[in-house]
Amino acid sequence: MIALRIRPIQIALLLLVCVGPFTTGCTKMQERMHARYELGKPFKFRPAEPGGVYEVKWSTTLDGTRYAIEGTKRTVAEGELLGFSLEDNGKLMAIAGESRFPITPVPKDAKFFVWSTQVEKDTQLTKNLKGE
Repeated sequence: MIALRIRPIQIALLLLVCVGPFTTGCTKMQERMHARYELGKPFKFRPAEPGGVYEVKWSTTLDGTRYAIEGTKRTVAEGELLGFSLEDNGKLMAIAGESRFPITPVPKDAKFFVWSTQVEKDTQLTKNLKGE
């Protein structure tokens, strides 16, 4: 019978090889919304957290399905302001950092607007494996 001598570094490498595939890719994408604006209400501005690609979405209800408005994606640095304003001529303006542009046409049924981004979040499995 042959006795195997396993060193701690070998155990660590073996665990890394065996567990590694389960810890990579164990994330999910989650929508994060900023500076929600309801037509007819006071405007809100909020710093982007995190930085990234944001786009304007609209909805008919506060927690309803949100629809992206084509051509509104903007790259925003963390801390830059996101929000909406209304011009004297009645045009709804979207603001993302230095970018300012009209939402035209405003969707007929729209009542709420929001800046939206996707963030990566660890799954519970990943948190458990990390000991969080």
